[in-house]
Amino acid sequence: MIHKLLSSRLFFLVFIFLSSASIASDFPKNFFINYQAFQLEQDGGFINLNYTQKNNVFSIIAKTEFKGILKIFGDREFISEGIIDIKQFKPYNFEHKNKLNENKNIHVKFHHDKKKLSVSYKKSTKDYDLGEDYQDLLSFLLQFNFEEKKDNYKFNVVEGRRLNTYIYKKLKTLPIHYKGFQLSADLFEGNIEGRKNSTHYIWLANSKYRLPIKIKVKTKVGLPVEIKMIDTNLEM
Repeated sequence: MIHKLLSSRLFFLVFIFLSSASIASDFPKNFFINYQAFQLEQDGGFINLNYTQKNNVFSIIAKTEFKGILKIFGDREFISEGIIDIKQFKPYNFEHKNKLNENKNIHVKFHHDKKKLSVSYKKSTKDYDLGEDYQDLLSFLLQFNFEEKKDNYKFNVVEGRRLNTYIYKKLKTLPIHYKGFQLSADLFEGNIEGRKNSTHYIWLANSKYRLPIKIKVKTKVGLPVEIKMIDTNLEM
């Protein structure tokens, strides 16, 4: 009886492991996503993201090329590096480079074994307690690919100098235009826990890859910005 129980439990654990591992192995090893930003329907420039992965070690690099009024914020480069395990991205390095003012560059180190986070900014470094399942600003946008489809999500996100909890609630499913055809997407309303005026919206593709097709946010000074995916080499 005990032997049968152990065998059943072992079979169940192996099944779960293989199912989860297949998600990680199915995730593409190299791809790009190009976005265009709009401010009140005016061209605001581009955000280009490149993803590479080798032996479960990933690198995500996103660069901005802003135009018009968004140019006042300066171009940025974001770098996320880490490991993909069977259920999530696990970043260990995150960089936010401010091309307009290098003194505002931010470098974050994740020490998962010690459950600590080191944030370097303006020649000083501060340590913070690191909870479970923390993502950085880039990796969390792709983390939806490792989550089951549901109506509510909650992510712990390291933005740079801040650690925040992002909460998403599904509003509806609707068609969205992409490169001359219609895609099905789930529209989510997002808020940052404890922060006023943090409401934003994200459209997630209902396709092979759960990618943000469109994002609506507001800048720190309240300017509305719309970000649309305009190209990718991934199957949509």
